[in-house]
Amino acid sequence: AVVVGAGFIGCEVAASLRGMGVNVVLVEPQPTPLASVLGERIGALVTRLHEAEGVDVRCGVGVNEVRGTDRVEKVVLSDGTEFDADLVVVGIGSKPAVDWLEGSGIELDNGVVCDDVGRTATPHVWAIGDVAS
Repeated sequence: AVVVGAGFIGCEVAASLRGMGVNVVLVEPQPTPLASVLGERIGALVTRLHEAEGVDVRCGVGVNEVRGTDRVEKVVLSDGTEFDADLVVVGIGSKPAVDWLEGSGIELDNGVVCDDVGRTATPHVWAIGDVAS
């Protein structure tokens, strides 16, 4: 299986498939899994955890092509690497639901603006996951 996107969903799918004995390649264009929401330091830890379970983690690359006749057969990455695949799962993000925070004083920009540990400029307000920016 090739899992495209190493956010929360992609990482969970990769771990679940690997737990079922499926060979998994996890593809992420960012430098590490979860880099945009948890930072690269935690992302590096997530990489090590997945690799320790046998997941082939490929960061800094995307998918250029999915090939097959009647079903998926091969995935080609942007660096030219090709993988045989019977299954491709795409989990490439979501739009943060932050409309309800308009006018709250919390800074918004494609999610709740926060630092690399989830702290916002508003005292006692933190954000994590897909809503964090």
